[in-house]
Amino acid sequence: MIETEELKFVEVSLALHPADYANLQKAARAAKLEEAEFCALAIHREAEATLTRCHESTEIKPFDFFRSSKA
Repeated sequence: MIETEELKFVEVSLALHPADYANLQKAARAAKLEEAEFCALAIHREAEATLTRCHESTEIKPFDFFRSSKA
């Protein structure tokens, strides 16, 4: 488990396409993490990246994070 000063426990349920779930499983194994730990890490990293790209003060609209800034 990733150690931090204080963890906030929330329950999350995901509905994934079978291919996406298979990729999640492969990636978790490659990272030598349990699926739940891998998901927590993936959420953490993407949240940080999204906030960096969008700047916290900017309103983030649904699906904006999928669009390239080079469009």
